[in-house]
Amino acid sequence: MTWEDGLGVGLSPDQARSARKILIRIARDRGRWREAGSRGGYFKCFQIYLEVTALPMKQLVRSGASPSLLLSRCRRQRNWICWAHHRDPRLSKKVPLDLSKWNESRNEYESGAYSDQSNWKSFDEAFERSREDTSISGFGFVMMGTPYCYIDIDNCVDPDSLEIDDEVSSLIDEVNSYTEISSSNTGLHIIARGNPSSYGWAPDHSDIEIGVFDGSWVDVTLQHVASTPRETNNIHKVVNELCERYNIETHGGWD
Repeated sequence: MTWEDGLGVGLSPDQARSARKILIRIARDRGRWREAGSRGGYFKCFQIYLEVTALPMKQLVRSGASPSLLLSRCRRQRNWICWAHHRDPRLSKKVPLDLSKWNESRNEYESGAYSDQSNWKSFDEAFERSREDTSISGFGFVMMGTPYCYIDIDNCVDPDSLEIDDEVSSLIDEVNSYTEISSSNTGLHIIARGNPSSYGWAPDHSDIEIGVFDGSWVDVTLQHVASTPRETNNIHKVVNELCERYNIETHGGWD
């Protein structure tokens, strides 16, 4: 029996959701959404599965809100840095920058530790520099020494349709804090106030790629999801429930 034949068999809602998660993981493991879509193969099975079962997928909408209306508490803090993509295009790493040091031979800023407060800027300065200077890829917020944390969910958004599955949609509603689409357009950041009991990424066997961090920094895109608050909410209880649910036990490093 081929996948196409098997997907035509009637499934219970629970079976359908489980099958979809498996297929998402297969597509994700073979590459990110766009890459997998160009290859066909396993991702084609996922597309066929959605057509046959017609399970709903929530579509995210960017609010388009002005930066002045977003993250007002975070913007008041001088905890902002600029970053650039690693010069090796094979690496997806975001490198914090020391804007006081320019490397003439490489035509780029030197890297700088996000924990070094001499690299921290005001929101306005980091925001403007990231838009005016082509050597800078973006800007981010350093959470060390603050009451903030963030939840990182990777490879959960279709970059073309902005669709997410029901588990991710429910998680966004449960946390109920500022949520934005990541710079890759394939993930989500939920920024909030709280003190998680542990940090790091969930184990590989989890249904979704989720991590919780409270002492690192997060790339901020301001691609605010319209259905979520424009400000950070206190999620202390919720974030600790998530750490337990997804078995986050401080077995991952900052990323």
